[in-house]
Amino acid sequence: MKPSELTVAVVLAIVAAGCGAGRNPAEPTLPPAPTATAEAMLRPTSTPRPTPTITTTPSPEVLTLLAWIDAFNHQDLEAFMSYVAENATLDRGPHGIVTGAQAIRETLLLEFEDPITAHVTWWSVDGNTITYGSYVLVGGGRIDSCTSLMVIENGRIVSDQCAP
Repeated sequence: MKPSELTVAVVLAIVAAGCGAGRNPAEPTLPPAPTATAEAMLRPTSTPRPTPTITTTPSPEVLTLLAWIDAFNHQDLEAFMSYVAENATLDRGPHGIVTGAQAIRETLLLEFEDPITAHVTWWSVDGNTITYGSYVLVGGGRIDSCTSLMVIENGRIVSDQCAP
């Protein structure tokens, strides 16, 4: 595999991991980039093609969001809580608004009793605030979805709530 092909493969794996790998196939997906598909980029051609490059790196806020969701999906309570500020306020869907690390921890233990996963479908960053779309599945069925506003201060989530 050529270095440029390896770069494309790694980028696709990162995007798939952060953007709903293992998602419900019935869920809508974002349209593909207006450029070539990965398969087309990897297919040998007789015409030279540009070397793909990564022009942007996800912001620290987006990396926090994706790592937090990954910890949730692996039911890793300690990793999940490592991203949450002590006085955080989180919207836990069917469990309502939960404030404070201890109450959040107790709510997660309840959530982890069932096979649960969260999936981020898109995001936008404005300073320390991320607006993002997500949905939650339990046992393969959707139990919640919304557009959320997450606020991060000093690398920790202080608020994550569905937008009104």
